[in-house]
Amino acid sequence: MMRPAPSLRARLLISYIIVIVVCLALAALTLILVARPIQQRLMTARLAAQATLTAPRVQAMLERGLSPDQVAKRLGGVAFRQDFRLLLVDRQGQILGDTEGEWQGQLVSDLPRTANGQLESSGVLTGPGGVHLLYAGRAAGQVKATPLWVAAVTPSPRTPATLLGELGQGLLTAGLVALILSVLLAALAGIPIPLCSCG
Repeated sequence: MMRPAPSLRARLLISYIIVIVVCLALAALTLILVARPIQQRLMTARLAAQATLTAPRVQAMLERGLSPDQVAKRLGGVAFRQDFRLLLVDRQGQILGDTEGEWQGQLVSDLPRTANGQLESSGVLTGPGGVHLLYAGRAAGQVKATPLWVAAVTPSPRTPATLLGELGQGLLTAGLVALILSVLLAALAGIPIPLCSCG
């Protein structure tokens, strides 16, 4: 016995659901693969500009006899208004000045370096407590013959898994709205929706 062919309404509803799922998947994939790298490049460029502007000021204050901690305190207001953090770091990764005052004397691990041992001008580093930071740094003079760097840092953009988790609720809501609209559009096809009679 041949099974009855699906109704037009059922075929429309199935096709709408497939289109919705594909569109939501493409939107999530685009945000993860395209938006995040672009966001990271823009943030790095902004940090690099700030580090370039700040380095001469840091060097001038050090030459006037201010300690790295005092320099960081003077720069704290600027960093707060611009929504980033300034660290004064030596070549060993020790934080000699922090505009937020929390990491003074602590170490930065996994500090990116070039082949000749110099600090990379930008990248991602691991701060105290294991926090991942996007940074851009510039040379800013010396303290007791030790080269000092000023690094403008901000939390690294979210990982794909975290980003997808945060987008999940929004994508699910959009999918449910689109599904409701699909049911309404399918109903407008003029074919009655079969109801299951129980009992």
